[in-house]
This record gives sequence, structure tokens and C-alpha cells, in this order.
Amino acid sequence: MKIGLVGAGVVGRRIGLTLLDAGHELTVREPRRGAADELVAAGAGLAASAAEVASRVEVVFVGLPGPPEVEQVTLGEDGLLEGAHAGLVLVVLSTVGPECVR
Repeated sequence: MKIGLVGAGVVGRRIGLTLLDAGHELTVREPRRGAADELVAAGAGLAASAAEVASRVEVVFVGLPGPPEVEQVTLGEDGLLEGAHAGLVLVVLSTVGPECVR
């Protein structure tokens, strides 16, 4: 399965490595320089934007610190919605309320 991951911090990195180990094709977006290096070395592709991630995958996991970051990566410039396509599944792993996810 083609899976995207936005946020390669402590939790995202582990999830990404597990997905790669299970044989999934992973595309990662992480703005912090070097944070996704381990995932790329393990076989993940690196996207220039969240929109690019959304356009390349079937499912995208978002693991960011809080509501402002989730909203920005989803609704902002070059965000997930700009690259979204019919059938894309968005899974928010962040600790945010349902109002943020809606």
C-alpha cells in the first residue's frame, strides 16, 4: 500500500519504520532538517510538501504536536487538501480534539 507520513518525530519515525518493515511504500514530509533521514535511509521517499504526499498515496498519517500544526499542514499552502484525491484516507495521530479533525 502507498502510505504517507507527515511528521517524522519520535512517534512518526517509529510508525514509519514499522510501515516500511511491513513492506509498504512510504512517502514522508518532515520540515525539520534531518528528522526524516532514518526513514529515507530505510527506503522512504521524501516529499517537498504535504500536497505532494497526498497526491502520491492512498492513506496519509499526520503526527504533529497540536491543532495549529495539523490545521496548517492540512489546510495551508501546499497542504494535504491541495494534493488530495478521491479516496484519500487521512489519519490524524496527533492529540487534537474532534473539532480540529472535522
